[in-house]
Amino acid sequence: MRLARIALSLLASLVATGCTKDISSPFLAVVVAWDPAKQVYELAQVKLSTLISLRDMQGTSGNVTAGGSARLVTSDTLRPTASISSLRQAAFLTAPGPVAVEFNTANGLVYPEDEAALELVSFYAALEKARAELSIWGFSNLVAAPIFSHTDLRNEDFLSPLAEGELFYEPLNAFFLPVLNPKQQIPPQLNLGVVAHAVAIQAWQQVVWAGAPVDPAALLEATDPAALTSVHVAQSLRIGIGDFLGTLITVDPRWFDHSLPQTASARALDQLRCGSTAMLDALDVPDKDVPYDPYPLGTVLAYSLWDTALNSDPTAVVTGVVAALPGIAAAQNQNGGKLALAAALDAIVAATQGSAQGYLCGELLNGFHALSVTDLPACDTIGVHAPPASCR
Repeated sequence: MRLARIALSLLASLVATGCTKDISSPFLAVVVAWDPAKQVYELAQVKLSTLISLRDMQGTSGNVTAGGSARLVTSDTLRPTASISSLRQAAFLTAPGPVAVEFNTANGLVYPEDEAALELVSFYAALEKARAELSIWGFSNLVAAPIFSHTDLRNEDFLSPLAEGELFYEPLNAFFLPVLNPKQQIPPQLNLGVVAHAVAIQAWQQVVWAGAPVDPAALLEATDPAALTSVHVAQSLRIGIGDFLGTLITVDPRWFDHSLPQTASARALDQLRCGSTAMLDALDVPDKDVPYDPYPLGTVLAYSLWDTALNSDPTAVVTGVVAALPGIAAAQNQNGGKLALAAALDAIVAATQGSAQGYLCGELLNGFHALSVTDLPACDTIGVHAPPASCR
């Protein structure tokens, strides 16, 4: 069901409702939400807990503005003196403006009045859900980032720097919600898996990059293969962690299908995903020669984590992944600012507790064998469980 059709259904229900000037959380709203039991998106009552102003979409999970335009040249993000605040100041050609969410109330429920309101309130509900789950999993201090809705974001080539389905842009430390596409079943900003993925990307930036606008390894010597490999490894690992968290929060290994049907099969986690020598060879190839695709290797990590969760203790797996972020940062800092794939995977294993640790060792050593990951020190003193399906 596309968003416009959902909005029409919602509007049809607004009979004898009363208009309210503004309200703050907590309140119940009718939004587009994911039902993990039914495995569908539908209109549902959801409690919003962090909005200070519904009308203005301002709250402790992030403040929403809309419109405007931003241009950010990649080379500017790589200046040693660049900061998120300086990049934000330079990027916006036209400032986004405030939003005015139209809504009605009836029987203790908030009903968004039109498609624009339904989009923003539904996104905010998904954002709250993702942030709350991340807090339960051990990350309770995620900083609230700005939310720019339908802002025209472009790079030096006048293209969006965000791949399809990506909502969080690290150089500006902000969420960017794309213009609605009528051909999409569920817009990415309403897809709980996509939103959880984006929140994971933000958490990676906050911890592993210590809040820097770009990966610190990207500021190292451009011709250094180890530095280039580090940048590409980080790109893939944060994608993999994001995909895993998106899968765990939706309990749907194909959550991409609802918003990204053209690429969904390549990232679905309901089938074995194995590393390859091609993935290894791509790590130190300069982007100017062949742009790096982080998704194949990232999907190997996401599958390894998800399959471990299915075969052991999912809580131990996800809390281990969240707890591993400082360890990944330490591994990068201790190696001259360069992150090695095996060191990052070892940090995840070391932070995982209980029986899940042995399962995870088996999955990672199996999935990443072709990328020369043949030993993880954290696995040496525990029993390694053979994975259900082999890559070798």
